Amino acid sequence: MPKRSQDDIDIESLVQSVPLDKGLVDGLQQLNCHELTAVLAHVANVANISTVAFKKTRIELPSFSVWSAAECSEARTRTFHDPQISPSAVIA
Repeated sequence: MPKRSQDDIDIESLVQSVPLDKGLVDGLQQLNCHELTAVLAHVANVANISTVAFKKTRIELPSFSVWSAAECSEARTRTFHDPQISPSAVIA
């Protein structure tokens, strides 16, 4: 599949098309790489988030691999016993 240029993406239509019925993250995961990049760039531009701040935050996010087994188990237990949180949201 050839790369799409940013000019090929109608950002307003794309933002409106994100399915939010299962939550923001699940909706964004339905986008392909180029669409997701365009949406994130659009949000960063609208919110006046600098490239430096965006990169710094992305790098500082903890990865799943740094969680200890106990933390992971505790999070799953807490989630599955909380009726306000959907288990499928945690597993995804």
